[in-house]
Parts: sequence; C-alpha cells; structure tokens
Amino acid sequence: MQTEQRDMVFRYAAVIGLIWSVVIGVSMVWNIHRERQQTLALAKREAFAVLNKDEAIRFWAVSHAAVYVPATERTPPNPLLDHMPDRDITTPSGIALTMINHAYMLKQIMHDYAEQSGIKGRLTSLKPYSPENNPDAWEKEALESFERGSHEAYEYTSGEGTLYLRFMRPVIAKKPCLKCHGA
Repeated sequence: MQTEQRDMVFRYAAVIGLIWSVVIGVSMVWNIHRERQQTLALAKREAFAVLNKDEAIRFWAVSHAAVYVPATERTPPNPLLDHMPDRDITTPSGIALTMINHAYMLKQIMHDYAEQSGIKGRLTSLKPYSPENNPDAWEKEALESFERGSHEAYEYTSGEGTLYLRFMRPVIAKKPCLKCHGA
C-alpha cells in the first residue's frame, strides 16, 4: 500500500509541477510580450518627440526670411540656392556669410544629433530638390501613402542585431518654402 501511496504522491507532485511550469511559462511569455509592446510604444513616442523638435526647428528657420552662417568647408555656399540674389553676403567686418535654407540647416542638425544620440533623421521626397534626398524603397512606399491620405508611416525593422523604428510624417511645403522650392 505504501508503494501505491508513494506513486500517487509522485504523480500529484508531477502534475502540480507540470501545471506550475505551464503557469510560469505562460507568465514569462506574457511579460516578454508586454515588455516588447511597451518598448516599441516608447520608441514611437521618442520618434514623435524628435520629429516634433525637427519640425519646430524647421518652422523657426522658415519664419525668418533668411538664415546666414559663415561660409566654411562644412557649410559652403549651396549651389541649389544660386538663384537667390542674396545667397552670399559679407559683413562690414569682412566675414563671408552664406544663406542656408531650412532643409540644409535641418540636415546638419540631424547629422550632429545622430552622432550624439544615435537617432537618425533625414528629409526625403518623391520629387526631391536635391538628389541625395531620393527615398529608399520603404520611404517611397510611405511617401506614396501620404499622397493617398495617410498621416504617418512606421515600421519596426532590424539591422546589425538591433531593432529599429522607422517613422515618417509628411511635411507640406507652405508659401515661405516656395522661396527656395518654387523652382
């Protein structure tokens, strides 16, 4: 009789152990899923914040008639603005300044920000003013979705063993933008 009782205790213990293992496994899978969803939501919120910062900088630049910076090797006169009569000016003290448009200024800021934060950004278009702004395949698809009325596009993708969020929103050219982009 003791052998039967011992076998029954082992069976109950095995069943309880199996049930406990399943509960722990389901809990682990659920928590990993929740953690992943929260991480992705956080990445999307950060992307919104960075894009809003970029848009604020762009609107600031557009709200001023022109922004001039010293003409340097890093910021030479922009050949795409050579139609602008005051693209290059000299201060009374002899410092050569060149006009930069909001897109070029934002491009430099995005480059510097990417080096500091690891968060990359860029401007692109289906009809880019500058060839370096040609869209890649995902960007082209996103831009085409904006023409159909979408307000944003995003995807999670991986590269180099890391998960990335790609995020885009349309930027509409307004009247002040046409000073440079009207051509």
